[in-house]
Amino acid sequence: MVINEKALVAQVKEAYRLGAYTVAVQDGRMMISNGYWLASIDEKNVPSKLLSILAEHIRDVPKEGQAYRCYKTKEGPFVQSAILEDAIKPMQTMHAQRDEAWEDINPPMMLHTPLTHNGMQLWQSLPGNDIYMIDPRYSVLIDTKADEVWKVGNGLYVQGEISELWVLRVVEGAAAEQIKHLEAIVWAKK
Repeated sequence: MVINEKALVAQVKEAYRLGAYTVAVQDGRMMISNGYWLASIDEKNVPSKLLSILAEHIRDVPKEGQAYRCYKTKEGPFVQSAILEDAIKPMQTMHAQRDEAWEDINPPMMLHTPLTHNGMQLWQSLPGNDIYMIDPRYSVLIDTKADEVWKVGNGLYVQGEISELWVLRVVEGAAAEQIKHLEAIVWAKK
């Protein structure tokens, strides 16, 4: 699996505590997202720790065609049934962006560098040497054994046989402009 299971469970717990997350099951895939990351896992390979967290929050494990939005309140878990089409729309959007990016013969790969800037991890695209800032709270979701990571849309994308992951919201704008000079050097090691 290309997703760090321990980090995913921690992120679901954090999303539950501090915001909300959405979970849906369609076509044998479980999709979980919180607006900063989006994970899709073959339903038969969902880690047992994640299933137990979902069962604790939702009081059930989502089944084919079901979608939920879940967050913590003072009284305990608040679970709201979600419209499946709305719950899977971010995944469809990301697939469209991935397919568009992959129209190129060689889409740029993203490699982690040893550099940081203002608490953000710096990733570099090859070829091109473009530098991108990624929040380390979310990039930790990418399993260290993942061979290939790509920039798709405004995030990092990694895909394996049983799972795929998007880490959304690459930092752009003025903060990103401060590090453009680093692109003159290849920092990433393959």
